[in-house]
Amino acid sequence: MTENPLLKESTLDFHYPPFDQIKDQHFAPAYEAGMAEQLQEIKPIANNPEPPTFENTIVALEKTGDLLGRVDRIFSNLSAANTNPALQKTETEMAPKLSAHQDAIHLNGPLFKRIEKLYNDREKL
Repeated sequence: MTENPLLKESTLDFHYPPFDQIKDQHFAPAYEAGMAEQLQEIKPIANNPEPPTFENTIVALEKTGDLLGRVDRIFSNLSAANTNPALQKTETEMAPKLSAHQDAIHLNGPLFKRIEKLYNDREKL
């Protein structure tokens, strides 16, 4: 496979995706890479030895998943506007993986404890 244009940020104006370079087979590997990257970004947040703060937990969490979000936005727009059997297959194959990925984040015990602590202390923040 040629270089995957989904794995890097676009250099086009307004960061438009380079649709002329994107092939159907680029999406699954890009989704996989995006999920792996986000889980790696979340590990230091969940395992941060410092007491949780809005900045080191919530803001840090919001900054994760750029690659996954970018891939998903491009895929969703492309498949909504111009779907085909290959994109439909990718959607079917990725749906349970994306669901499991979200579960891995939302059910992350240490991360939940940090968020719960902030929630319980919200009046003091």
